[in-house]
This record gives sequence, C-alpha cells and structure tokens, in this order.
Amino acid sequence: MDRDAHDLGLIPIPPMLDYQLDTIAIRWMENTMIEMLKRLWKILLGHRRSSWFDVFLVIFILLNNLEYVYEAQLQYIQEHGAEVSKSYNKPLDPYHP
Repeated sequence: MDRDAHDLGLIPIPPMLDYQLDTIAIRWMENTMIEMLKRLWKILLGHRRSSWFDVFLVIFILLNNLEYVYEAQLQYIQEHGAEVSKSYNKPLDPYHP
C-alpha cells in the first residue's frame, strides 16, 4: 500500500459509473455549447452596435477558458510521460514569461 497516494483510504468509483457520469457531463456541455453558440450567432447577425460588448465579453471568456483547458490538458499529458511537440507550445509562449 502506498502511504503517499492521493486517494489513500478512499473507495474509487467503478470505471463504468465513471464513464457514465463523464458521458452525461459531456452531453450536457455539448448541448449548452450549441445553445450558446446559436444565441451568439443570432446576436452577431443582428448587427446592432449596442451588442458589441456582449459579443466581446463572450468571445473573451471562451478564449480564456480554451487557454485554461489547453494548459490543463498539456500538464496532464506531460505528467503522464507523453512527449509534447514544441509546435503545440508556440501559441502560449508569448503569454507565459
């Protein structure tokens, strides 16, 4: 028994239940994403000057979230011993001194 394990003393979720919960969460996120993009597209096609800030804010949040998720995935891959090509790191290099 590994005394330094992060899940010491906990009962792990069965793999099938974990898969089912992941599938439910992913479907919910996909449906939410589709609905949000439909609303954003409708606003963009409206060509109203008053909605510029809403569009900017949504796009900013989406891009910020994308960078956060990308960074988390990159760290996960590197922690588990996979090699990451340098070309994948190029887009984030200017933002990380």
